[in-house]
Amino acid sequence: MKITEESARTAEQNGFDELDDDQPQRHDYNPERRLWVAVLLQAVLDFQSNNARAQREAEKFLLQSPADLEAVCHRAGLNPSVFQSKLSRLSRAKPIAGIARMVLAA
Repeated sequence: MKITEESARTAEQNGFDELDDDQPQRHDYNPERRLWVAVLLQAVLDFQSNNARAQREAEKFLLQSPADLEAVCHRAGLNPSVFQSKLSRLSRAKPIAGIARMVLAA
């Protein structure tokens, strides 16, 4: 599934954009920040997908590699604790169609 700019913006507007206090605020047009946000969004999509391999890889990254996840969150300008909290709630929920609804459920 391709992540669009609109999907990334929707995710940011619905709670995955709480900025890390150690990181300076960045504008949405910052290509590096957008890249790392897209990496996180793709990992969440893979985590809830029906593809077993994608799920395993996403679970390994999101749940078993806290240092890696924290580094990516910082690069995306997001607060790792808030992201992990929302991810925890999301992992308990059933997969639902559409990233906007998935993020809103968190």
